[in-house]
Amino acid sequence: MSAVATPPPKKTNRIGLDVAGYKGLRTTLCAGCGHNAISERIIEAFFEMGVAPWRVIKL
Repeated sequence: MSAVATPPPKKTNRIGLDVAGYKGLRTTLCAGCGHNAISERIIEAFFEMGVAPWRVIKL
């Protein structure tokens, strides 16, 4: 009999959300300008701090 692997639980923050809850629509910025990297770090920081995503605006 083989064991069935269960997927690892999604990482959630202190308010119970996963990082997908912080991502907005697909970016319209160019891939090489660096703005996407900055946006990703901002998303990561707000996720780690547990700031509610509806209190954050992505421009």
